[in-house]
Amino acid sequence: MIPKKKFWSDVTVVPARNGFSVALDGRAVKTPAGVALNVPTRALADWVADEWSRIDAEIDPSVMPATRLANTAFDAISKKADDVVLTLSHYANTDLLSYWASGPAELVKAQEEHWAPCLSSASSKFGVEIKRTSGVMPVSQDPELQPRVATRLKGMSAFELAGFHDIVTLSGSMFLGLSWYDGEMDEDAVWAASRLDADWQISQWGEDEEEAIRTAQKRAEFMTAAKFCKLAV
Repeated sequence: MIPKKKFWSDVTVVPARNGFSVALDGRAVKTPAGVALNVPTRALADWVADEWSRIDAEIDPSVMPATRLANTAFDAISKKADDVVLTLSHYANTDLLSYWASGPAELVKAQEEHWAPCLSSASSKFGVEIKRTSGVMPVSQDPELQPRVATRLKGMSAFELAGFHDIVTLSGSMFLGLSWYDGEMDEDAVWAASRLDADWQISQWGEDEEEAIRTAQKRAEFMTAAKFCKLAV
């Protein structure tokens, strides 16, 4: 693919239908589908505008996460929100927090400290007991759990869902994601809780350089998703 060259000199944020858009020399930024990219808040528009302002010569989507997530929300999620909600809600049935270590004691203690309150909160929110197990055998959750989670997610906008999707998939936990969304945990605490098992293994055996780079990239993506979700409302 031939890189797209920078063709503008001025980047501005302007009022638009249902929010704001970013204009390049007075012309609205377009999504990959070819429509004007409108975002719901000024703060989110400012972030998108900042990404476009930082371009020196060629457009590189890999360093424009806010624009990428906004495009996803506008072009994809807004058109099939019910499908996204249904897919995402299934994480509740295979949630990271349902699968506990059988040992050593220090790891189980850490899970009890960081996971148990989140599971208790989720059980209260959805009115069902969220089951947990140790080992690799799957645990069957109450059949009412997944549809109740789906109903909760339907209250999110397409832009919130774009960020929340990455929060859940990168952490592996719907329940941690909702604890963050509801203000019960901050993003650093959620990320640390999602890494309990992996970080314990690293503390015992060390971490190779490539894995450390991948983890850092995932953490950056997670924090970006959290910021995006916050600025979408």
